[in-house]
Amino acid sequence: MLEWLVKRGNKVFVDLKFFDVPETVRAAVRGLRNRGLSFATVHGNQAMLEAAGRDKGDVKILAVTVLTSLDRGDLDDLGFDCDVERLVLSRARRGLLAECYGVISSGLEAPALKRELGPRLLVVTPGIRPAENRPLDDQKRTVDVAQAFANGADYIVVGRPIRQASDARAAAQSIQESIARVLRTEDRIRQRRLRSVGARMPSCRCASAHAMSAVQGSGIRACPSFRCSAPAHVRRCRARDRDNGAGLRIRSED
Repeated sequence: MLEWLVKRGNKVFVDLKFFDVPETVRAAVRGLRNRGLSFATVHGNQAMLEAAGRDKGDVKILAVTVLTSLDRGDLDDLGFDCDVERLVLSRARRGLLAECYGVISSGLEAPALKRELGPRLLVVTPGIRPAENRPLDDQKRTVDVAQAFANGADYIVVGRPIRQASDARAAAQSIQESIARVLRTEDRIRQRRLRSVGARMPSCRCASAHAMSAVQGSGIRACPSFRCSAPAHVRRCRARDRDNGAGLRIRSED
């Protein structure tokens, strides 16, 4: 089945949540190498994650943090003396140390993951349910499509909302449309931010008509080779044309 899917150009996510003694996990992951799949999940402790990492080859390992079917009461039953977010962050850090490519996490904890770990780990979010009239099932820490991406998810995993729908194709198309709307909204916000930054960029007052270049991420513009006048508080940049003695300065808003 795996080869059949890959040959047809599909991206494959092997969500088997490997959980066994480290050697068995290592062997299972090794069996997936060089077969064209995108991701595989491991649900275990540090030793299991490290074992998976040793023989992962081209397989991108995702560490399962806390299942979305578990809440604080379930963690108490399992003997974890901490809240869900703290446990998710702890497991994510362990995944990072084991060189995992990303983590499986509820969208409720995705903001904390992005805040604490930044872009170093991919966040894949299951437990996707409609915003309204969410069905009563075993999933407890759920979000809808828009909330998942707004909270920082890079991918979402959708199962029963499609599989158990009366019209699975229509359900899948609806979710794809929701994703497209989220992406369009994010793009509009990004474009507005870029326009806002551009509007605040002051012009260089050099006598030369030399081309201006944007300094990435700084919200300023700089002349690449001639001396500019600048407020005293603006940092001096490295000279780009030392032969002409041109010390480059950059101007920012007062």
